[in-house]
Parts: sequence; C-alpha cells; structure tokens
Amino acid sequence: MLYELRVVVGLILFVVPGIVIAVREVLYGPVIVVEHGPAGSAGRRSRELVRGSFARVGLLVAIMLLILAATSAAGAGAATIEGVGIAVTYYVLRGIEQGRDAVPAAHATGPAEAGPGEIAGA
Repeated sequence: MLYELRVVVGLILFVVPGIVIAVREVLYGPVIVVEHGPAGSAGRRSRELVRGSFARVGLLVAIMLLILAATSAAGAGAATIEGVGIAVTYYVLRGIEQGRDAVPAAHATGPAEAGPGEIAGA
C-alpha cells in the first residue's frame, strides 16, 4: 500500500506541475515570433496572456495534444494542426487582453436578415 501511495504522490508532484507549465507557457513561441519579444521574457508574456483563461487554454492544449496523438500515425500534418491551434489561441487571448471580443460582433451574431425588398448582407 505504501508503494502505491508513493507512486500516486510522485505522479501528482511531477505530472500536475508539468501540465500547469505546459498550459501557462504554450504561447512562448508565438510571443517571440509575433511580438518580436526576447526569449527571456517570452515565458512571462505567455503567462500574462493565459492568466484568467487557464481552463479554456488548458482545454485547447488537451484537444491539440489529442489531435496530435491521433494524427501522428498518419504522418505529416499533425505538427501543422498544433501550430495553427497555438497561433489561434495566441490571437484570441491577445484580443481579449486588449479589450476586444474574440469574435467581431458582425460575425458573432450571424448574417443580418433582409427586410422586405432588401438583399441579405447588403
């Protein structure tokens, strides 16, 4: 019984912090590329962007990892999917940070309905 308890505690002490770090610093690369930030401060900037959205970003990271695992057997394309997911996450969080909605209002509500004698979307 002591062995099992020690294994569980060991996994919690290493796996959980690893997951937390992975989620908090998932935007490390996009910060360097898009914001031209130095590598030394990219981790801090990534944590700033993720702050307040940890659960949503964690879910996105989990989904990207599942897609990566599922498509890795198929070959190319898996890393591209993950990269696109991280880039989208970066831009959404950056927009939220700057006070903009993640989806512009015109797109969030759908196309406008046309009245009598009008053309939809015009």
